Amino acid sequence: MIYASGGLFYNTHSPESFDGESYYVGSNQSFYAPEWSAAPGFYAGLGFAISFSSEKSRSWMFWDLAYERAVHDGSHTDGDFTGVFNDVIGSISYCPMEIKGRFFPLATAGMSWGWLSIKDGVVVGGTDIEDTTFMGMGFHVGGGLLVKLSNLFILESSAGYRIQDYVDASYSGFSSSVSANGNGLYVKLGIRYVFLSENL
Repeated sequence: MIYASGGLFYNTHSPESFDGESYYVGSNQSFYAPEWSAAPGFYAGLGFAISFSSEKSRSWMFWDLAYERAVHDGSHTDGDFTGVFNDVIGSISYCPMEIKGRFFPLATAGMSWGWLSIKDGVVVGGTDIEDTTFMGMGFHVGGGLLVKLSNLFILESSAGYRIQDYVDASYSGFSSSVSANGNGLYVKLGIRYVFLSENL
C-alpha cells in the first residue's frame, strides 16, 4: 500500500535551555534564548505499508516520510520573537492487529532533522542578524490509531514525545556549534489518501 498523508499537529516544543531570560552561548557568539509557546502546525508526506497475515490476524508495518512546520511565539525580557520550526521526519509504525477490519492501533518511533529559525533576533553585542537558525537531529516515540473510512481514505491520529537536539546555529552566513534541546509533546490528526492499495 502506498499513500499520501496530510493534516495538523500541535507541538509544545519548549527548549529547556531557552528560558526567556538568559542568552544562549555558542562556540563563538551569544544569542537570545526566548521562551516558546506551544503552537499548531501542519504536515504533509508520503508512506507505504506491508501486511503480514496469520491464521488468526493480520499485522502491518508502516514507513512514513513527512515535512512539518509550526510557528511559535517567543518571549524574552529584551523583546518578543517568532520561532518557525521545520523538520523532515521519518517514522516506522507497527500495527499488531486489525480490529474488525477498520481500526488499526499503532506504536510509532522515528528520527528527524529539524531547524528552528528565530525571526528578528540579534547577536548579543548589537549585530543585527535578522534570523538565527538552530539545527539538529530529533527522535520521537508515540502511538496512534488509523480508522479506515473507505478504500481511498484513512483517518490518522497519533500522540507522543519528541526529543530535539540542536547542535548548530547559523546566522548571516556564519555558523556556530551549540548544544540545546527542544523536547516536547505532540498530537497529530490527518488523512491518508491511498493511491495503491493492498486491501486494507
